[in-house]
Amino acid sequence: MTRIFRWDAWNSEHARKHGVTHEEAEYVVLNPKPPYPKRTPDEKFLVRGQSAEGRYLQVIYIVDSEEEIEFEDLTISEIYDLSQGELKRMYIIHARPLTPRERANYRKSQ
Repeated sequence: MTRIFRWDAWNSEHARKHGVTHEEAEYVVLNPKPPYPKRTPDEKFLVRGQSAEGRYLQVIYIVDSEEEIEFEDLTISEIYDLSQGELKRMYIIHARPLTPRERANYRKSQ
């Protein structure tokens, strides 16, 4: 399954305000450990985990529907994967470091 991320000025600025890089947020989403990701009542997904650098983060994202994907932004292989149902595009709407309490609870659960 090919997974790509959609970044724009809004979500880039939101992550930057919390000191989270695109790479860190994407890593946490792509490397979840149970019980994550958790689906929220409003069709979002919540993941808590560690970045490749070891930072504990919380990321909330949505999966774009096919209608929301702009084909001119995709590579030929991504268009092929999309046609085969093998492409997911995620939009991160929230990324921040875990609080000390959240971090302690996360470590206990692992």
